[in-house]
Amino acid sequence: SSLFSGGWKDKNVSLNHNIYWNSSGQAISFEGMSLSDWQKSGKDKDSITADPQFIDAAHFDFRLKRGSPATQTGFVSFDYSKAGVYGAKRWQNLPKSFTFPVVDFQQ
Repeated sequence: SSLFSGGWKDKNVSLNHNIYWNSSGQAISFEGMSLSDWQKSGKDKDSITADPQFIDAAHFDFRLKRGSPATQTGFVSFDYSKAGVYGAKRWQNLPKSFTFPVVDFQQ
């Protein structure tokens, strides 16, 4: 299955330190290339394809099991309950003031 299509080959698009996994077991295509060829093109030089070993993805528990290969990409687990915007109310309300256009992935 194809992971990327569109302008991902653009020299201004930078991708790195990612872990890619297709739970169906099928190979992932990076703009029609293998990960190795994709890396030779200058993208994702420190990325890997591997099962990230989520605790229970079927029930939306995306925490990582101990020893997950995601750590090979430099990922450090964190307490997601502490993530988000905090501080002054003005700062907390700032994200609510933005509107974003719908993304068209069928370019």
